[in-house]
Amino acid sequence: MPFTDPSAWDDHLDECPLCQSADRDDPALLRCAVHTLLQDGVFMTHNEIPLVEIVSRGTDYLRDLAASPGGDHTTPVPDARLAAWMDAEVRLALARAAGLPPAGALDPRIGRILTDAATWPEKQRADLFERAADLFALKHTPAPERRLHHR
Repeated sequence: MPFTDPSAWDDHLDECPLCQSADRDDPALLRCAVHTLLQDGVFMTHNEIPLVEIVSRGTDYLRDLAASPGGDHTTPVPDARLAAWMDAEVRLALARAAGLPPAGALDPRIGRILTDAATWPEKQRADLFERAADLFALKHTPAPERRLHHR
């Protein structure tokens, strides 16, 4: 899977709790890309980028972010052939954050909830992305990283 700069990606992995799987496999890297897009969705919403565009152009956004002058060379950029998978995961995460318990990434209700969310005020849409990023990280962060204090 091509990324912007393999050595930079290794630096990113060392700092990212979401990527800390033992073998740092492709699914871990893809989960990190989804999480990055959800986090950046908050800022994209404030920049008046439509929700539908954020959801459908995630891989392009990450590629542009990594390649831009002064951009973050550690940004996870999945291969373009994985764009549909990433878009589906982002849609699923947003639907879950909106309170819909979808059966899976192909649940037909997801489209309706996202169409509705696209009409929400900016602050509400930004909160949705923030909530989705938090829930996604909680679900996918390896157990040692989210350990609670035990007595």
